[in-house]
Amino acid sequence: MNKLSIVTLIACAVSIPSAMAFGGGHPHGDPKGKVNFSGHVYSASCKIATGDQNKHVKLNPVLRNKVNEYRAEQLQTFTIQVKDCYTHEKLIPKLSWINNGQLTNQGFLKNMEANGAKNVALVLKDSNGKDIDLKDNSKRFEPEKYQVTGHKPTLTYKFSVGYIKPRESHFWDVVTAGPVSAQANYSITYL
Repeated sequence: MNKLSIVTLIACAVSIPSAMAFGGGHPHGDPKGKVNFSGHVYSASCKIATGDQNKHVKLNPVLRNKVNEYRAEQLQTFTIQVKDCYTHEKLIPKLSWINNGQLTNQGFLKNMEANGAKNVALVLKDSNGKDIDLKDNSKRFEPEKYQVTGHKPTLTYKFSVGYIKPRESHFWDVVTAGPVSAQANYSITYL
């Protein structure tokens, strides 16, 4: 091939895609479309029910040799209630647990008692009894039930908590006796 043929071939290869990008290749001109958007602005967020803002859940004591890494022991059910929430059709506020940094590798709550029980953690479970990994901030939990009073329902989120041995403990690490305490933070979100 001579130089003129190569230059012509390159010029055609460059100009054809650019002509198509500007609509020159479409027989009816530029294709057109539209996107419709809808949303809603609501006036106020939910209010956490009295007694649930700084809730204290007391677990029953457990024998140290009962705590293992396979099953939560002494499960205690608890609820969190919010009221005066805006709801619309299927727009129901969800509860989201927040990673507070005091978690085991499995997302269980570490024992924060300095002189407390060793090799023990607290596991949160959803209303179906499934372990909640608190390191996963993408999980959203729907209310268990709600009563509509006008446009301001009371929403109830149901969970449970129990003792468990974290898997990062070695099999020879025994659970020791002592107090156990932990804290979990949550938020109510429409997202």
